[in-house]
Amino acid sequence: MPLDKVLQSAGVGDQMELTFANWRRAMKSAGYSEMEAAFLFQKYDRDGDNILDFLERRRMR
Repeated sequence: MPLDKVLQSAGVGDQMELTFANWRRAMKSAGYSEMEAAFLFQKYDRDGDNILDFLERRRMR
């Protein structure tokens, strides 16, 4: 399932900023492991602030 669909189904797809905690919950509900969730989050969190902002989220598409 594409990441944007995972986030939409978890109810966090429309948030302008997404914290790692909310990301982890969404990914876990979609069946991703803790390690997979952390790896993918780090891939998109370019500035390393543990928040995916609008621009970082756009790069996911």
